[in-house]
Amino acid sequence: TKSSTIKKVLSTHPDIQCYYCKKKNHIARNCSVKQKSQQMITKLTENDISEPSADSEKE
Repeated sequence: TKSSTIKKVLSTHPDIQCYYCKKKNHIARNCSVKQKSQQMITKLTENDISEPSADSEKE
């Protein structure tokens, strides 16, 4: 599985660094910083779609 492969890589390369946050011991796919920022983007996007702005009502 992917998780066992990742664990194997981390155990053989303890100095592995995340491309997203630049911290060590994890990869971008498992980055909590990246996941949090993606959740914020999703929330903001959903709010923009569900709430029409005052400018769009004038048209």
